[in-house]
Amino acid sequence: MRKYRAGNLYHPVVIPLICAFFFNICGCGYTGRPFKEEPGMVELLEEDAGIGEFLQNENYQLPSNPSFDDYFTYAAFRNRELRAIFERWKAALWKIPQVKSLPDPRFTYAYYIKNVETRVGPQRQSFSIAQTFPWYDKLRLKGETAFLEAEALRWELESKRWKLYEDLSRLYYDLAYTRRAVDITNDHIALLGHLESALKIGYSAGIVPYGYLTQLQTEMGKLENRLKTLEDYIAALEAEFNSLLHRSVWEPVVVGELRDVGSVSINERDALRLIEESSPDLKVAEKRVALAQKGVDLAKTFYFPDLTLSVTAIDTGDADNPLTPESGKDPVIVGVSVNLPFWWERIEAGVKEARTRYEASIADREKTLDLLSARLKLILYRLRDSERKIRLYGNDLIPKARQSLEVNLENLRTGEATFSDVINAERVLLEFELSLEEARAGAAKALAAYERLIGRRVDKASK
Repeated sequence: MRKYRAGNLYHPVVIPLICAFFFNICGCGYTGRPFKEEPGMVELLEEDAGIGEFLQNENYQLPSNPSFDDYFTYAAFRNRELRAIFERWKAALWKIPQVKSLPDPRFTYAYYIKNVETRVGPQRQSFSIAQTFPWYDKLRLKGETAFLEAEALRWELESKRWKLYEDLSRLYYDLAYTRRAVDITNDHIALLGHLESALKIGYSAGIVPYGYLTQLQTEMGKLENRLKTLEDYIAALEAEFNSLLHRSVWEPVVVGELRDVGSVSINERDALRLIEESSPDLKVAEKRVALAQKGVDLAKTFYFPDLTLSVTAIDTGDADNPLTPESGKDPVIVGVSVNLPFWWERIEAGVKEARTRYEASIADREKTLDLLSARLKLILYRLRDSERKIRLYGNDLIPKARQSLEVNLENLRTGEATFSDVINAERVLLEFELSLEEARAGAAKALAAYERLIGRRVDKASK
């Protein structure tokens, strides 16, 4: 058996050292944070722990008398839809170092079944390693594309968070209104109960017709039926509310006062500007446009070839004549190869596909803006309509309805009004009081919908 010499490249120590050196020179295995060049990426990663703790802290407990903000925080901790999008966003971040990394080096070993005889000795086996380097900018564009995909998911997470806010607001204020409706209905049932007691005494004395008593009891039956409907609806609303909090549907829900929106005024032009600046839904569409644009740039890089560098060492045995110069010397071959982008029709089709996707993304962005603008119009209409009703019922109709009921009750005692007049006055007052509470809830829900639209909370807005 031929003895190994330190000068032979197939020496068991030399070959691994060469391979390790070549791996380091090629930079194949990014370590640490491999995307520092990406704008904003470091900041995103630094936020990772905080967002993760926020979305995954399932040990958060509600206070004994929770506000709406407490419920929203609790829901954001435990909501499964938010958790799923958050995990997809993290997965998209980890895609960036993968697409920016060089392809794996390729090691090739060849054993010569029949030795190749040369002047310096028989060639018996060869070792080669090759590294492909993509065309200039291809890896950068792949990294930027993956980054924009992650950014789109990040804004989708923000959009879903605001959707959760709006959904919770809708259910919370519906619960607040329904419970106020229960209280108001109970007050009117109690009022009719007092009248019933008085009518029974009058009927027993023979001074009140029996028709008055049956009319009153019929009205009370209607109110009791409405009361049962409202109580059943409360149970359904609580179940849906608890489902967003990822807790038992039987858990009680504490609801405070309805949100006062009287100090908030919204200018439509300013609202449109805020939508263009900060709407999460629009941000998602804009990131998709930027992503599609990068896709066009990336598709164009396939017109150009990739470069592959290789090093090959051939194991050569000693020559038969030991006096042969350079006997047993191992040749080393350095090679360069490129792929030939010959099938331009395929590459051109890829570029056209990317451009078409870009045009589609622009159309989607414009469609999103149109929908948000139309939704803004509807939200502002509901907000103005609710505020108008609040002023109308609170300042005008309800005081007059109460006065009318009091007058009819007094006139009933003097015989100047019929019992039907009293019942009608009571019915009108009930509907006005319920309409006021419904308008207050509608204003609070409209404001929450507006906040979701612009992606920020609103306390005061100037005209």
